[in-house]
Amino acid sequence: MSATAPPPRHDPSRGPALGPTGSGGPDASAGSEASSGSDASHASHASLGAETTADLEAEDLEEARAGTGTRARDAWAGLDPAHRRFVVLGVVLGILGTAMVIWYALSATVDKVNWRDVAFEVPADNLVRMRFEITKPPDMTAVCTLLAQETNHGVVGRTTVTIPPASERTTYHEATIRTTSLAVIGTVRTCAAQ
Repeated sequence: MSATAPPPRHDPSRGPALGPTGSGGPDASAGSEASSGSDASHASHASLGAETTADLEAEDLEEARAGTGTRARDAWAGLDPAHRRFVVLGVVLGILGTAMVIWYALSATVDKVNWRDVAFEVPADNLVRMRFEITKPPDMTAVCTLLAQETNHGVVGRTTVTIPPASERTTYHEATIRTTSLAVIGTVRTCAAQ
């Protein structure tokens, strides 16, 4: 008993299928036409399915963009009135909370005085010269406290400087701090509106 090999698969792009003898007879062309017909039928069903799927995806995308998705409507409709109130209250509280955070952040920086140490020098054992930068609203008067420190960070000198209103927001200033002993650093400790 000999086993027979399965018939070779037909590739429609290679032309008509050949019969078992290798020649295209009437049976082979009929099989080829039947095969081509079923391939065309599968292709048309596949393209129809692809178009239908693409159309559905496009509709879902349009609904999602418009905010009128059926899922959202169904979920909202499924909520009882008490739960709807909680959802609305949560959204309103979220918006108010965000607005308060933004307002607080802006109000904390608008009229604030900022400073930066630029340089210092120690010309004598009892003296420190400081240069520093102040950024504040132009019409504001600010008061800054400057410190001179020794190697162990102990304060050996302190002075207060009043910065008057100016035409620009950022201004540069110099000050001298008298010390009780040799200082190794001079720094602006704080500045505030007067």
